Amino acid sequence: INAGGAVDDPALRDMDGELRYGAVSDIGCDEFFDEDGDQLPSYMENGSGHIASDYAMGSNPLNPDTDGDGFRDNDEWWADTDPNQSGSCLRFSQIANEGPAMRLYWQGGARVIQYLEASYDEGREWLLVTTLYPPTATVTNFPVGEFGSNVLYRIRTWRE
Repeated sequence: INAGGAVDDPALRDMDGELRYGAVSDIGCDEFFDEDGDQLPSYMENGSGHIASDYAMGSNPLNPDTDGDGFRDNDEWWADTDPNQSGSCLRFSQIANEGPAMRLYWQGGARVIQYLEASYDEGREWLLVTTLYPPTATVTNFPVGEFGSNVLYRIRTWRE
């Protein structure tokens, strides 16, 4: 970043056709620019209000949590949820009592790997319960241990 030298030719343009003129260092390509600090490049946040592709999220480039659901737009990209819809986020939605056992329900994106993990020591160490590979349902469930047990569960995601 900023490894190039100052550009003194006002006609010089980069590969996108953008002017590259000024006293600041320029390496000739777009550097990562994030106006709202949500760790999602501003070029991916076009403010349209809808997702056009993985790289056109429609979110507001000046608001790190466009839909106000408590999850940053970048976190929603990683979870494959919609940063423009507050009801679309990676979260547990239900814990169902099934006799001596329970079933966890959660919602998330369909195009990411989902990891269900459990902790038996108040979150100090997490153990893998199951891995779900895409495509997954946007509402998913999985049977887990005894109902009322002292176990914490979490969902993590990964995009390939």
